[in-house]
Amino acid sequence: MPLDRIEQGHTLTSSGGTSYSVGKQLGSGTIARTFLARRSDETSSAATDADVVLKVLLDEHRHARDMRKRLHAEYELLSQLRGPDPQSPLAHIPAAVDLSVEDAPMPWFVMSKARGLPASQLARQGNRFGFPEEVAVAIAVPVLRTFNRAHELGYSYSDWDLSSVFVDDDPPVPETGSRYDPASFNGEEWLNGRERVTVIDWNVVHPLPNDPEAKAAQVRDDIRQLDRKSTRLNSSHANISYAVF
Repeated sequence: MPLDRIEQGHTLTSSGGTSYSVGKQLGSGTIARTFLARRSDETSSAATDADVVLKVLLDEHRHARDMRKRLHAEYELLSQLRGPDPQSPLAHIPAAVDLSVEDAPMPWFVMSKARGLPASQLARQGNRFGFPEEVAVAIAVPVLRTFNRAHELGYSYSDWDLSSVFVDDDPPVPETGSRYDPASFNGEEWLNGRERVTVIDWNVVHPLPNDPEAKAAQVRDDIRQLDRKSTRLNSSHANISYAVF
């Protein structure tokens, strides 16, 4: 039976026939709510990599065609950005997992769950504000590569913030242990092919202008915002993107 409102405890079936059990609500924004979910055939009650995130359009938008299209467009964009190779070095966004049926009363899609905590929260743990420069650059590398990929596909993601960047393992810094050694820290080794860094909230992405000059201007503006906002990873390093490239 189609659901007009989705809540914890409900079971949803995707367009591909897979059922998902809806768990606790994770958050709510101006467009959609997010829930923890898992495939109904997953019997373990423990949190595992089988956990996914369900993104559901807000009740007040369910009859708005433009909002329904926007939610579907986000799912398609995740598919484009992620690419077919799960081990891709650009695989630092949630994977598009599944989609509701086209005429569902309440549209939704399923994506992989970002592990860890927002970089904005990690950067303020203990007595520190920001990460040591080497760690900040290691976090910034996949973020900047992901935004570069978005530009290549014709999209601008200028409204990002550190709360949209999840880090799945607290980087080794002085306040959290003795592992950190600025002289020996290796960002590539720390990343080690794992998806330690994930960029979420792709609903705020906008198509780049078709006009070449306007497109170039938007890309330059995006880069300026990246430079400005990346200083929050490391307050002593003015331009993380220039350090990366």
